[in-house]
Amino acid sequence: MSSSSLATDRGLPGGGSSSSSASARVQNLEKQIDDYVRRRQDVAWLEEDLKKHEALLKKREQYLSYRESIVANNSHKLQEADGRMQQLEAQLASLDWELAQPAPEQRGGDAASADAAA
Repeated sequence: MSSSSLATDRGLPGGGSSSSSASARVQNLEKQIDDYVRRRQDVAWLEEDLKKHEALLKKREQYLSYRESIVANNSHKLQEADGRMQQLEAQLASLDWELAQPAPEQRGGDAASADAAA
């Protein structure tokens, strides 16, 4: 075997085609490494975005639950207020009816004056 064939087989200087193919392999490996690093960064960013999205969804669920409890509480208070308002309206109607009735003295006084006139 000649020294140039050994150099070509081992990718050493002196073997022209072997040197260029080794350089191409190195460039190809560098490109693969760069692609791998980029994909890992993309995955990390996506995972971070996913965590943020999940946190926002959790906060949204908490907010909706809070709003539901407020609505339920307000509904209960509204029912209580409606019942109280009906009681007050009934009291007012009763008082209006009592005010519309003549006082007992007026009824008795009219009868006494009617008796005196007779």
